[in-house]
Amino acid sequence: MAIAHVRNSFELIVNAPYETAARLFAPVAERQWAGEDWKPEFLFPRPERDCEGAVFTLRRGGRESVWINTRFDLEARRFQYVYFI
Repeated sequence: MAIAHVRNSFELIVNAPYETAARLFAPVAERQWAGEDWKPEFLFPRPERDCEGAVFTLRRGGRESVWINTRFDLEARRFQYVYFI
């Protein structure tokens, strides 16, 4: 088994008002536009919602990943996820 640790960050510029665009990049809302392979299954919270502390799994390309939302602060404009494949 190969073990790897990768750290990525990026800045995304969207040509829309922040108040409109920001909510579209949360896991529940992203289903509206991200394509058929974006099907997060929430472990927490139940019922599912976009929030800090959310944990969900995602199956893509024959792999399963576990995602944790470690920062979700719309006011401060900060979002952060950690995920494991």
